[in-house]
Amino acid sequence: MFCKDEKITNRDWFPRKCRNYHFKPLISAAILTILLVLNNCSMTQKTQEHSPTAAPTEEPRTDLLSIHRNAIAIDMHADTTQRMLDERVDITQRLPDGHLDSVRAKAGGLDAQFFSIWVDPQLFGGGGAGAVKRADDQIAAVRELTENHPDWWQLATQAGDVRRIAAEGKLAALLGLEGGYAIDERIQNVE
Repeated sequence: MFCKDEKITNRDWFPRKCRNYHFKPLISAAILTILLVLNNCSMTQKTQEHSPTAAPTEEPRTDLLSIHRNAIAIDMHADTTQRMLDERVDITQRLPDGHLDSVRAKAGGLDAQFFSIWVDPQLFGGGGAGAVKRADDQIAAVRELTENHPDWWQLATQAGDVRRIAAEGKLAALLGLEGGYAIDERIQNVE
């Protein structure tokens, strides 16, 4: 296959006759990758063996559920904010419909949720005061969730907040602004 490619590509990069030149960088890259992976595995094992918190006889957990439970799991997008605002849905209760509630989030190992602040331009205009108010109302709904249910949710505005909140066993609520309508397409309206 590589020999056929030389006919349609820059001949300066490929020799006229196929002499396995193409495989040398490929083989070198493969060997380097294997060595890095093996080195990383041995370094991880050494770190775990010499860790002051790890028991000497403790085997590292590699099952998927254990890995998931030890990581910080973040859902990057939920349109639930509109339901909390318009339908006054209490997401701290297990809901029969919808995509998100606190009960299922905790059971599934979720640690942080980005709540989408989205303004439908057909309902609230493609900008202007109505769109900005709609975004502000959604932000207020998420803040209200964290204020009224601090046992479930806390507002996070930076990565350190997410780590702290997850360590406390609570859900971190983050705000994700979706689209320019919500800020009337003016960056100074982000605050």
